[in-house]
Amino acid sequence: MLISRDEDIGLRRIPVVFICDRHYVIPTAVAITSLICNKDPDTHYVVYIVTTSLAEEDINRFYEFKKCGADIHILAASIEKFKDLQDHPHVTAAAYLKFDLAELISGEEKALYLDGDVIIQKDLNDLFEINTEQYYAAAVKDLPLKDNSLNI
Repeated sequence: MLISRDEDIGLRRIPVVFICDRHYVIPTAVAITSLICNKDPDTHYVVYIVTTSLAEEDINRFYEFKKCGADIHILAASIEKFKDLQDHPHVTAAAYLKFDLAELISGEEKALYLDGDVIIQKDLNDLFEINTEQYYAAAVKDLPLKDNSLNI
């Protein structure tokens, strides 16, 4: 089993990573709220928020999640090495940081990376337990909406 037990609190420890810049504070906070609200009682999330620049006020908002039992770690990162990559209208430069996650959270054997604009509807234990030992990364294809009657 890949999930480690947090010996101090007797819970399944699941590291989860988000990338967040000033444009994604609210969506990321909503994602973390849904993560916490839908966790199993024996799950303990360790949340890493990788950022290029967040205001102190936003950082303090994220640390408020500690009151809900989640460990919150803010990791400042540089996008300097990605400066020559072409911009995309729907992707900020901070999104390139996902390519550096293995180095940024090197203390973790395995972690779940989630986009900041997701809603978690159930505990992530089953997802985390998927055996990916022979792979460097596993990903899910972003699928278009089946019913787009709302013109989203």
